[in-house]
Amino acid sequence: MSPNKTKLLAALPGLALLASTGCALAQSETPPQPIQPHMGQEMKQLDQLSKENNALVHRNWGPPPPQSSIPPIKVTPAHGFWGCLSVDDYKHVHSAPSAASPVVGITYDWVAAGPATGQFTKIHIARGKIGYVRTSYLHPFHDKFAPKAICTFEGDQPSGLNLFNIRTPKP
Repeated sequence: MSPNKTKLLAALPGLALLASTGCALAQSETPPQPIQPHMGQEMKQLDQLSKENNALVHRNWGPPPPQSSIPPIKVTPAHGFWGCLSVDDYKHVHSAPSAASPVVGITYDWVAAGPATGQFTKIHIARGKIGYVRTSYLHPFHDKFAPKAICTFEGDQPSGLNLFNIRTPKP
C-alpha cells in the first residue's frame, strides 16, 4: 500500500467524527420559535399573580395581638407521676413490660416516664395510651439546643400529642 493511502485511511475516523459533529451542531441550532399569542396572555396573568402575591407578603398586618388575648391550650392532665427523661432514638415501645409483647411505637428525643417494672419503664405515649421501653434506653433529660433546660410533662394537647414544658433557667 502506498504511503498516501495509509495516511488517508488513518485520517478517515477523525474526518468521520468531525463530519458527524458538524451535522449534529447544524441540526441543533434551530431558530427560536415566536411566542404564541395565548402565551403572551398567560405571561401577563402570571405577572399579575406575582404582583398580588408580593403585595400580600409585604402587607403591613399591624402589631401582633397581645399574648393575653391568645386562649390558653386546653391540656388533659395525665394522672400519676410522670418525669421527663431523654431516651435513645428509634427504640421500640412495647405494649407490655416484655420484649415479646407487640411493638406499639418508637422513641424519639424525650418521653414522659413513669415507674420502672423490672427491665422496662412505663411511658406515656399519647392520648392517654401507655407503653413500655427498656430502662437502659432512658437517661436524665438533656436538650441538644439548650443544655441547661428543665423539662416537665404537662399532659395531652387537644391534638392528642404530649405537651412538654421546657424552660431554661435565667442566669
